[in-house]
Order: sequence, then structure tokens, then C-alpha cells
Amino acid sequence: MKSLTRRRGFTLIELLVVIAIIAILIALLLPAVQQAREAARRSTCKNNLKQIGLALHNYHDVHRTFPPAISAQNDDANGYTEQGNWGWPAYCFPFLDQAALYNQMDVSGQSLAQALADPVLASVAATPLPVFLCPSDPKPAINDSRRIRDSANQPHFLAGSNYVGSSGHNMARMVEPVGTEFWNRPTGVFFKNSNVRIRDIIDGTSNTILVGERVYGKLPVAASNNGRSGSAFGASGSTGDWRGIPDVSFAAGVPMNDPLHWAFDRATSSQHVGGLHFLLCDGSVRFVSENVNQGGGGWGHDNAIYELLCAINDAEVIGEF
Repeated sequence: MKSLTRRRGFTLIELLVVIAIIAILIALLLPAVQQAREAARRSTCKNNLKQIGLALHNYHDVHRTFPPAISAQNDDANGYTEQGNWGWPAYCFPFLDQAALYNQMDVSGQSLAQALADPVLASVAATPLPVFLCPSDPKPAINDSRRIRDSANQPHFLAGSNYVGSSGHNMARMVEPVGTEFWNRPTGVFFKNSNVRIRDIIDGTSNTILVGERVYGKLPVAASNNGRSGSAFGASGSTGDWRGIPDVSFAAGVPMNDPLHWAFDRATSSQHVGGLHFLLCDGSVRFVSENVNQGGGGWGHDNAIYELLCAINDAEVIGEF
């Protein structure tokens, strides 16, 4: 007769030890996996800005100027309107493999407000474009924090963008305030009907910011303001916001990555740890620390490094950034 041998199974303690070891391994590996994913997302964001930079330079080669922040085609008697105007991203479409989209929207032949009056084109304008989206920002694809009206005065929400142009120290506006104070004047590349050329950037293209990042809604729920991403098609000049156009531009007078600042929706921000990507006027992309000297965080000019980087002709020497 064959003798029967009993197989020894796991004891409860041994099973718990194995589970504990697996849990420890997961705890050790998960941050590394998350870091690897964020590194990939950060790389994609940087490549997006490089493509946008190449498109802006190709536009400059053709038109001998960078595109305007917005081309104001719908001003009323007061110089502003909530009807849509094409923004600088739309003028870059032909240089971002989006010539068909540029022609379909008829960017050169009609205003954004006129295009949005067509239901088909309004739907197209609400379709996100990957090159304008940072994968680290878990935002809705539609910028539903800002309405843009068509020529029949009907509101629309358009595809969002995580990339906004530098208007300098203060924000770009539909109506620039009267005055000669530094903070009253546009000092960056992008503002209403701007036509800045490379030769106008006397501070040097490698020392001047062209485009920066902005995330959609980084603000706490309890905050008094709402974060805005940018717009991939254009902007309106609302009767509020000091008649500003934050959909396509940012102001260096507002600190980056400061979600509690009252004007955070006019600033730059990102979900990347420690700072933001910026496209410089020479086409390069730099990751700038959020701890760089940004000044006092108000509209007064502080000669801070961040403010100087966003001005095209202040003739100030900029240190390391």
C-alpha cells in the first residue's frame, strides 16, 4: 500500500507576511511609476510648445511679424465686445498641420463671431486640438469658464488651450487704459492687434518669453475667482475683467502658480512639480522654477526677473533663470 503524505499549506501568518511584502513593493514602485508617467507628460508638454514655437516662427517668416493676441474685428463704439475674435493660436493653424481647419473656419475671410454663427463651425471650434493641451492638466477639453458670442450674440464655449501668450507685465486688453505708467502699457509680444517683429525684441530672443502654460482650474473651491485655461481659437473682450483678453494671454504682474491670488486667471500655472514650461522668442523651451524672483505680485513694476523676461524692450540685464 502506498503511504499518503499530507502537503503542508500556508499558515495564516505566512499569508499575511506575503501580503505585507507585496503591499510594501507596491508602495515602493507606485511613486516611481507615477514619476515616470509625469516625466512622459512633461516631455509631451515641452514638445507641444516646441511645435507652437516653430509655427509662430513660420508665421513670422511669412508675415514678417508675430500674430496678434487677437485681431479685433468686432469692436463696438466703446472698443470692446463679447463677440469672438480670432486669437494667435488660430493664425498658427496652417503651420501646425491644420491648414484644412484654417480654411474650413475661414480664418482669413470672416471673424470668429461670424464662424460661430454656423452650427457646424461652432461644433468644430469646440473640438480640442492635442497640440494645445498639456497632458498633466486633468481639465475638461472645453473651456467652459469663458463664453464667446457669435454674430447673433449667442454664447459658445470653445476648445481650451493650456498655452497663452505673454502680454508683458500687465494683461492685454480690448481697450488700453490712458496713461504713460509702465503698468498701463503692453510690454510683451501679444496684445490686441499687435504686430511685434523679431527685430522689435531688443532684449534678445533668448531672454524674452513668448508663450507660457496655464492650467484649467487649479483654484480651491472656496476661492473667490475661477481659474481659466486659454482658448485654442480666439477670445472675446468682455465688458468685465477690465476688458481683458486672458483667453489668449497672460500678465507677468501676477505670480505664477499662486492659486490664491485674486488675478490668478490672468497668470501662468501648471501641474508640473516645481515650475512651468515657457517658450522663448528664439523657439527654445525652458522650464522655469516657480521660485524665480517674481516681484511683489501687483501691477506695479518691480524689475523682477519674471517681469523682465516677459518684456521685449526694457533694456534691463537679466540674471540666471
